[in-house]
Amino acid sequence: MTIRKKSITVVLFLGLISSVGACGNEDEIKNNATSGGGGQEEQAGAGGSAAETDVSAISSGGIGGSISSVTGGRDTTKVTGGRDTSQVTGGRDTSQVTGGRDTSEVTGGRDASEVTGGRDTSEGTGGQDAPSVTGGEGGASGQDSKACCPDGDCICRGEEPVASSNENGPYQYESYVMPSPQGYRAGTVYYPTDAEPPFAAAVFCPPLTGVQIMYAAWGPFLASWGIVLETIDTITPADIVDSRATQQQAAIEQLRAENTRPDSPLFGKLSDRFGAMGWSMGGGATWITASVDPALKSAITLAGHNMTSPVAMTCSARTAVPSMQLNGAQDMTILGGLGQSNGVYNLIPDTTPKLLFVVNTTGHFGWSGPNAPLSANPAKFLLAFQKGFLEGDMRWKKFLVEKPADAAVFQTNVTP
Repeated sequence: MTIRKKSITVVLFLGLISSVGACGNEDEIKNNATSGGGGQEEQAGAGGSAAETDVSAISSGGIGGSISSVTGGRDTTKVTGGRDTSQVTGGRDTSQVTGGRDTSEVTGGRDASEVTGGRDTSEGTGGQDAPSVTGGEGGASGQDSKACCPDGDCICRGEEPVASSNENGPYQYESYVMPSPQGYRAGTVYYPTDAEPPFAAAVFCPPLTGVQIMYAAWGPFLASWGIVLETIDTITPADIVDSRATQQQAAIEQLRAENTRPDSPLFGKLSDRFGAMGWSMGGGATWITASVDPALKSAITLAGHNMTSPVAMTCSARTAVPSMQLNGAQDMTILGGLGQSNGVYNLIPDTTPKLLFVVNTTGHFGWSGPNAPLSANPAKFLLAFQKGFLEGDMRWKKFLVEKPADAAVFQTNVTP
C-alpha cells in the first residue's frame, strides 16, 4: 500500500530518503555484501552479542554502490544502505535503520527507534518495539503513489483493479461499539484488521425509523476493502433531516478523534480522508453535511430525501465534495423517489465530480447492503466511488464512466 499526506503521522510516510540515508561513506563498506558489528553471522541480520559489538554507524556505498546487504550489530546506533542496496537490517538495539534509494527490504532490530525505507523500498519492517516505520516514496509494497493519483495525495492498495465488486474484498475486518457517542445515540465502527494503515473512513446516517441493523452489511463490505465505516443510530428514529445532518457531522468528528484516542483500535491508523453516506432521510443529511464540510472526500446517498427539508436540496448548489446519488426507478415514495436525487444532481455544480445512477429494478427499501438490490451494479459503483474519491485512487474511476445495462437514468461528469 502506498499513501501520501505530509501533514499526518502514519505508519508509512512517502517521501524521499533523508540525506543521512541515501548517501554513505564509500570507504566504510564496499563490494557486494558487507556485515557490520561482528559476532555470529551478521549476514542474517540478527547482529552480534553486546559483548562483541558496539558499532555506532554502518554505512554502505553512496550513489555508486551496489551493496546487496548491510547488517548492523546488536547495539549499532545507525545502519544506512546505499542507493542500490537490496537489504538493510538493524541489530537488536539499533536506533535508526535507513535504506538507500532502491533498497528492496529494510528491517529494524527489536528495539529500533526508527526504520526508514529508501525511495523505492519494497518492504519496511520495524522491530518489536519500533515506534516509527517509514516507507520510501515507492511505498511499503514498492508501488509509487503516483501510480494511482498524480499529486500523491491518495491511498493506494494492491495492483491495478480489473473490475469493481459487490462482494467482500481481500481484508479481514472487526467491529467495535463507539464508546460514549457525542451528539448521536450510538455507533458501530467496522475496520480492516490486516490492511496497512492509514485508512479512509465514512459515517453512514440511517433512514427514517431506521436502526443500524437495517444497513449494517455495508460495514463489513467496505472494511473488507480497506475502508473504515461507522454506522450510527440517531437520537430518535423519527429525527428530521436537519437533525440527522448535525448528528452525522458529530459522528464524523468523533470518528476522526479515534485516531488520537489511545485505547481505540484505530489509534494512529486513520488518514485525514473522511466521507459521508446516508439512506433516505440519512441521504438528505448527507447532502447537508457535504455542503457544510468541503474537506470531505466523498458523499454517497441511497434514495436520498429532501422533500421535508428544503435546505437539503438548496444547499447542494454549493457542494464541492464529490457526490454520488444512487436511487431506484421503482421508488415512488416521498421518502426518496419522485426525482429527488435527480434534482440534487442537477443542482450540484458541474465543477464538482458527481454521478447519478437510477436503477431500473430497485425501490426505496433495496439499499440495506451490497447485495440487497436486485442488481449488483449499485454496490460496484459505490465501491468504485469510495476507492476513487474517498481513498483518492484514480485507477478506480474507470469503473464510473460507462452506463450500466440496468440504469434507467445515468449521468456523470467523472472522468477516468
